Amino acid sequence: MCTIFLLCVLLVFIYIDIVKIIRFKFIKKIKLIGNVNDEIYFQSVYLAALKMAKKRSVYMRLQKPDIFIVEIKKMLRMIKRKMYRSYRNDNWKYGWNKGFLFIGLTDSSYYGNIKIDDVKKYFDKYYIEENGTPRFDFINVHQTPFALAALSLFQQTREIKYEIFCRYVYNKLLSWQDKNGLLPYFANTKSEIDFYFVDQLGMYVPFLVRYAKEFDDKNAYAIAKKNLDYWIDYGLDKSGLPFYNVKNNIGLGINSWGRGCAWFILALIEFIQIDSYYLNIAYQLLKTLEKLELRNNTWAQFMGESFDIDSSATIPILLLKSYLDINVDILEVLKKMTDRGGQIIYCSGETCGMIRFSELFGPSDFIQGITLILLNRINSYNQKA
Repeated sequence: MCTIFLLCVLLVFIYIDIVKIIRFKFIKKIKLIGNVNDEIYFQSVYLAALKMAKKRSVYMRLQKPDIFIVEIKKMLRMIKRKMYRSYRNDNWKYGWNKGFLFIGLTDSSYYGNIKIDDVKKYFDKYYIEENGTPRFDFINVHQTPFALAALSLFQQTREIKYEIFCRYVYNKLLSWQDKNGLLPYFANTKSEIDFYFVDQLGMYVPFLVRYAKEFDDKNAYAIAKKNLDYWIDYGLDKSGLPFYNVKNNIGLGINSWGRGCAWFILALIEFIQIDSYYLNIAYQLLKTLEKLELRNNTWAQFMGESFDIDSSATIPILLLKSYLDINVDILEVLKKMTDRGGQIIYCSGETCGMIRFSELFGPSDFIQGITLILLNRINSYNQKA
């Protein structure tokens, strides 16, 4: 019995301290898609996104493998969590990563690049009940991207269940506002501390703006504007870069986080075609970003401080450039960040708690979805030309 136990421990040790480390070391040695023609590239990325949508598991790396004892402790915590938490309440699997994947997919179906039924099939199976309520517990603002995907499905199908889903999420957001009309990141918790992270802007501002337009709800627009304006007033440095968070009207934390800048961009682009005030902010931000460019229209995880390409920083910045009509060979840049299977790679992993950034890079649902949004804009331009 003791021999079997020791053998099991040895196998776990080999997996953690040898296999996982080797995989980490060689993760960047990936075969890229190469200089394929644009039509093949588009199709490869779309099909890879659909393949991701078939699974509930999340495509995003968390952190670098740790030493043996630390990894064992993590495994025990995960086992305990799974014992006491049902899949229905698994906040990670129903978070922003998958939400943005489906935003990209529904956007693609709108432009006719993917069949709407293919997208509906997986969204209906995993994320929405027949009565229109979420199949998961909606407990955090970072789950709001699912509502934007549902809104797109409603606009394309006019099925009432998608409208119900949108209104359900909107009412939740209304109930989570603080006394100043702002939406804290952990709004549905008993925490006495209100956190306002830059992440949240890109998660709910786009939904609120488009919800306002679809259902003629001026209040939804006002909430989105108030939250973005608050960040512009207190959460940007003099160069226009967003801080990591805002507390008591003071910008705090790192301001070189590439994906943090991306979150701000996703909110900002909803307003730049509405008000020239936001357009000027966008140009100021881009002026700063160009000074921090890594090489050939790419940006790092920590802009100006690290040297590896981060697709979750780069692609949203390219999206901003497309909104500002700045001439860039976007497809050339994207192909250098895409593997042969059509997956966008070099995306930095999820942060592990506050200001604990991942050292791993790889594919993710999030950046696959954002890339689809960008490709659809390119496609729409080509169709008009």
